[in-house]
Amino acid sequence: SAQALSWAKAQATGEIDGWARDRSVHAQHICNFVMEGYIRDLKLFMKMCHENDASPTKGYMRSIPLMYASSDAYGDAADALKAQYLFCGDKEHSVDIFGLNVERWCDDTGGKIAYDGIRKWVEEGNFPGAFMFSEMGCHTLAGPRSWHQVHDFFTNFPSFSGFWAYTYNGNKDFDMFDKPNAKGNIEVDGTNFFNSLKKIGDMTSRDPGATVAYPSCPPEILGHTLSDYNDVEWYDTGAAGWAQSCPEP
Repeated sequence: SAQALSWAKAQATGEIDGWARDRSVHAQHICNFVMEGYIRDLKLFMKMCHENDASPTKGYMRSIPLMYASSDAYGDAADALKAQYLFCGDKEHSVDIFGLNVERWCDDTGGKIAYDGIRKWVEEGNFPGAFMFSEMGCHTLAGPRSWHQVHDFFTNFPSFSGFWAYTYNGNKDFDMFDKPNAKGNIEVDGTNFFNSLKKIGDMTSRDPGATVAYPSCPPEILGHTLSDYNDVEWYDTGAAGWAQSCPEP
């Protein structure tokens, strides 16, 4: 609903206000339910803070890249369409990073086949932004994971820009440490992961090309018709969206 999206936008602009000062923040994660109208509003907010005379950060506000994290519930065909939709249109309406929460590498043979399937549609999509695994790693129910997918990651999967290993602590079927803080003891699974990081190899050099092409927006995903984001109105968040409310430099 418009009310829910207005609340979500208010929350996100508040987070952007806080993160904008921290140069160690490389991207803003914008949840799993967003639409392109929402992305548009957040990018316009950052642009306003940078350009509007009433903004305390005029000339200083950086545009934080926005990342969408997608579930992998419906497989490659649906994942590819979701990525096409979130990257479609133009820079002002699309995400900067498409993340996939993938838990397919449960053994080294089947995992490699599954990752190659993802690599194929990412390469064919030739998306204008980065593709990353926003969660990576099968469950540990069958024992500690090998994390062999990390070996020579960027050589084996040159169209992937990176990954987040899941997880430090917080889900007993995926934990690498036994506590959620620095006092946690590392599990065998965590040791395997950090040993694999030593074999990650170099990131291959990538030429972005002279031009960036944004894909056309798919009309539907899994039988669900997608509305045109141009028909979505700006979500009014009141004073939180005014230039005077932009973060202090």
